[in-house]
Amino acid sequence: LNGGWGNVALKKKTSQSFSWVLTFRELKIKAPELTTQKPLNTYLGKLDYSISALKNAVVFTSNYELGAGQSPRLEFNYLLVNPGEGQYAWVDRNRDSILQVDEMEIAVFPDQARYARVAVTTPQYVRTNNVTFNPGLRIEPAAWWPKPDNRLQKTFARLSAQSSIQINRRTYSGSAGVQPWNPFQLGELADSALVTLAYGWRNILFINKTNPKWDASISSGD
Repeated sequence: LNGGWGNVALKKKTSQSFSWVLTFRELKIKAPELTTQKPLNTYLGKLDYSISALKNAVVFTSNYELGAGQSPRLEFNYLLVNPGEGQYAWVDRNRDSILQVDEMEIAVFPDQARYARVAVTTPQYVRTNNVTFNPGLRIEPAAWWPKPDNRLQKTFARLSAQSSIQINRRTYSGSAGVQPWNPFQLGELADSALVTLAYGWRNILFINKTNPKWDASISSGD
């Protein structure tokens, strides 16, 4: 199943673009005696939306993707490093002198941070649900006032700003309480349901951007 459309102009000073694609695949095993793989249904969808206004002085874009399929199973190993160069400390709870994954904790003090965690892919695969959401906003007053008429317009024409959010989440298929389509379901998920989770945001304020004499910027993010 596939589909899509885009480039829809709504007003003279506002333009919007909306496109989507959805693919559904059904795997049937015609010779089960030749493989141990089971029948599998997978889907992959993508939605892109953008809107611009005030002669492109304000532009908003967003990308949303979701899918279901198989991903390599990850295992975490802990490597001994110099004190202060890692993030984890080993607490030998059962006193058997054998490092176990459930005995690793985030180090409280830098001198205890003697282990670094490394993710390793394995030959085994697990069913996962994936969702990605990346919105962004750009504001460029100079595009609306290319030739400022007064001091206020000149001041705002020197400023510009960009903001963006990135969410990339992968969960085990069939996990209880997980909404596969909802990228904002983050903190309330159990660790046992998560395969990977990456989240970040960034804001940048530009002053005199692209000016050959001087410019400056202020940024924040996580």
